[in-house]
Amino acid sequence: MYSFVRFIIPLWSAFVVVWLARLQFQIIYGSNR
Repeated sequence: MYSFVRFIIPLWSAFVVVWLARLQFQIIYGSNR
């Protein structure tokens, strides 16, 4: 269980970073249009 948590935390943090980057890119791209 602990090893599963150690594996899922970096994966989840990377997913959040990518999602935030996509959201920010959509806002900037939409405002430029």
